Amino acid sequence: MACSSGMAAGGRQRWRGFMLLHGISTAPLLMLLLSLPSKFGARSNLERQAGARLMPCFGCRTGFGRRTSALAAHSHAAVDHAASVGSHEFRMQPRGVDVLEKPIRLPVWPVVNGLVFTIMDLLGLKSAAAWLEDKLGGRVAPMSLDKERADPFVLLVHHRHAFDAWDPVRPIFQAILGPEGFPAHPHRGFETVTMTVQGGLRHRDSIGIKQTYGDGDVQWLTAGRGVLHEEFWWWKGPWPQRGECELYQLWLNLPAKRRMEQPSIQVLRNPQPLSVAPGVEVRRLGGGAVRPDFVGEAAPLLQQSGGAEDEAEPNSVGLGATRDDVALLRATLAPGATYELPLPAVATALLYVRHGDVSVGTSGEMVPRHHLAYTRREGNGLVLKNAANAEEADVLILAGLPLRQPVVSSGTWVVGSELELEKARRDFNMGMLGIPWDPSISDEEWLSWTKNYGPRT
Repeated sequence: MACSSGMAAGGRQRWRGFMLLHGISTAPLLMLLLSLPSKFGARSNLERQAGARLMPCFGCRTGFGRRTSALAAHSHAAVDHAASVGSHEFRMQPRGVDVLEKPIRLPVWPVVNGLVFTIMDLLGLKSAAAWLEDKLGGRVAPMSLDKERADPFVLLVHHRHAFDAWDPVRPIFQAILGPEGFPAHPHRGFETVTMTVQGGLRHRDSIGIKQTYGDGDVQWLTAGRGVLHEEFWWWKGPWPQRGECELYQLWLNLPAKRRMEQPSIQVLRNPQPLSVAPGVEVRRLGGGAVRPDFVGEAAPLLQQSGGAEDEAEPNSVGLGATRDDVALLRATLAPGATYELPLPAVATALLYVRHGDVSVGTSGEMVPRHHLAYTRREGNGLVLKNAANAEEADVLILAGLPLRQPVVSSGTWVVGSELELEKARRDFNMGMLGIPWDPSISDEEWLSWTKNYGPRT
């Protein structure tokens, strides 16, 4: 028992140490960058878009990959209405940009690189800093999303890191925090979607699931009533050879009635790009709302069933990667290419540009590299264009139907009220979600830990 108490204390201490160091290292930089709004972008003051109240439909399925989903049904309705008014030929009425943001980029993994790139930004060398970041790594861009404009999306984070033996700060972080990544921490009430580009993560959680995924894989973690998990950076090759890691992590709200369901995990194994138009390829990163005629069939879906080793089987549940009220896409546009995506006017659609620049809608509003765009809820689709003399553009598209329900997010929680937040914290402190473990324990020790100290229903 003394050993178990020590391991639990070690787990909690590492998590608190991580949060403390993160706050100490980022607060001064945040203050500096926020004092320079003209350099790092400001939000527009456009009026809020009203839109009709619409709750997602989780039924109406006709088979995995071919379903009448909530978002797809409204997309079809928009297309059919446009085709019936004055013409037998569909005409896209594209939405425009509502708000454009330049997210803050914080230096980490390696810190030295990130600080150099931040100084370059301050000196006006933003393009060179972005190019070097892509080549060398060293920054993370956390984006806390507007509750109304981004509904049902809560948070988006773009990580670009590299791990080198020469990094002078790396041993300090390892001595304080242990393995590189995020020790056991709790979630409740939402889903995390981790979309890898290169490298990835090693995952262990309080319900006995262990996963290693990366290089294009997408993990959907439905936290539901609550789960603890750890995430540590992973890359192929002998250790400690140079590691390259890049990924997005998205926090996606759950319908209130489904927030307290059992936690579950699904993985899409490296969805392949599908050619949807001349010069346009699209990867489907999850969400059952995407119509097959413009993005192709669903990618292979794997669901973890628990245990110390990866165990996968086909799955077609309504939550997770087959949610029928959202569509997550990663599109690449060659120079001169145009991508048209039918969407209902009530839908939310966000764009984050990883590489290049794209124009949006008929007015050609530009969304530059490393910028986030909220689009207006209007028209019947989204149109992206890449200039003929530009480099290839790489764009993350988040589309979904608003839940239009209260959202309270704090730390690692996303719930519906302050009372629910207080209960989540109380349940965690009482061990109801499981007890954090020390990240240094072996897989056998961790699996035994989850059996003895896992979630209590």
